[in-house]
Amino acid sequence: MSKIYTTDIVPLEDGLYNLAKKQINEDKNFLEIFNLSHIESVDRNLFNKFRDYKFVKIVNYAYNNSRFYKKLYDENNVDLNDIKSIKDICKLPFTTPEDLAIYSSEKEEACQMEDAHKKSIGLGKCQYDFLCTSQSKVERAINFASSGTIGPRKQIFFSEKDIDIMTDFMAVGMNTVMNDDGITQIFLPPGPQLGQADLLSRGIAKMKGSFVITGMLVDSKTQIETIIANKSTVLFGETRLMYRITKEMESEYDLPSLGLKTIFVTTSYLCQTMREYLEKAWNARVKTHYGLVEMGLGLAVDCGRGCGYHYDELDVIAEVVNPETGEKLRNRQVGEMVFTSISREVMPIIRYKNKDLSYMDISDAKCEYLEIIGPVYTRIDSLVTLGKGKLYPTYFDNKLFKINDLMDYEIHLNSVEGKDSITVLVETVLEGQNITDEVLKIICSDELFVENKDCICDINVKYSPKGTMKSEKHFKKVIGDYRK
Repeated sequence: MSKIYTTDIVPLEDGLYNLAKKQINEDKNFLEIFNLSHIESVDRNLFNKFRDYKFVKIVNYAYNNSRFYKKLYDENNVDLNDIKSIKDICKLPFTTPEDLAIYSSEKEEACQMEDAHKKSIGLGKCQYDFLCTSQSKVERAINFASSGTIGPRKQIFFSEKDIDIMTDFMAVGMNTVMNDDGITQIFLPPGPQLGQADLLSRGIAKMKGSFVITGMLVDSKTQIETIIANKSTVLFGETRLMYRITKEMESEYDLPSLGLKTIFVTTSYLCQTMREYLEKAWNARVKTHYGLVEMGLGLAVDCGRGCGYHYDELDVIAEVVNPETGEKLRNRQVGEMVFTSISREVMPIIRYKNKDLSYMDISDAKCEYLEIIGPVYTRIDSLVTLGKGKLYPTYFDNKLFKINDLMDYEIHLNSVEGKDSITVLVETVLEGQNITDEVLKIICSDELFVENKDCICDINVKYSPKGTMKSEKHFKKVIGDYRK
């Protein structure tokens, strides 16, 4: 029986309250408003007051310093006097990925900066209208597309202060799974200074932990040998990469004997089948991370008690809304996630509809402090129509990954004489393994496919050569929809 959850070493709420204490004692205006000279501890009441204060402050800050938000709020007749607490957040219009999209090449060219530092970090290719400070404050710019290969490309700016806040949260997130004597092996692109791996390593250093960076594309054997050489206790990496390494190496190494305590997975959705497999294969806890570049990379970690994700409530406000109407949804109603950054200096983003689908809830008696975000299994722009139903990239994860010889898979759709032709592209653990019958049995018996069988002309299984699905472009899974 898989041991799914273990109590966090330091619960996230404790870490956030300690960070809140630090921020409050550095905010003389807040202390003065509430007639405080210094605080020694934070409870939920003070934490909520500070969040309300930060929210109102960031809305006014963005309006007064960002051309984008001044124009957006003026056009939508927003009266800042009406924004008195987080309860008033619905009075503000949304920001969308399209708003953040990189300008056209003509505008990019017109905006090129002469300063060498600004060129090196990418300034001049993005939305200056979002900036709330001078360009000289920018220390890091990240270019990306939300779903890897789909969606508009965006660029997000961070100052030194923003990076400090980001790595503060990474520290408390990692502290939920490791003490200062832990060693984390980082399976993220090594990249430049202030890249993903570098930022995470800074967070780990803040909690006095140790780390080693091996990247994403090193072969599995080298990854295992590095675990052994460094006595790594925590692995942090992309979900399906962790699964691949485990599948490739479980017959060559006694993985449970390596002393691993936690596998921290990120980027791709972790289905229950994969979670249970990884925990059994390593005899270690599996914990998931939900990140979002727009909110500062680190955003949420799953609760040690197993109730869902807890997020960085100190620096971010989360909501769920109806994707079409924008109406705020009640607890456990699935809708589109919306996030507001309330600590950012250079580029605050307010009521950002990020197209991820999930739900929110309040914590139960076992976890009384923080809000909950449910599993994020797909995005709105990853959904494709199949007859009268909707198909998404991870739809079959729980069922297909029960096939012992399956390494990874993709779904491709084509049209043939007005009907849908479906190809399941699979990669097996060993070259030449035949899992066609197992795959077809799962696909053909699925309720969605049975209900829409009149729209489907055929279902095929094709094989991808070993290792071909191990590349960074595959870590954001999408459905290949080639129908005309």
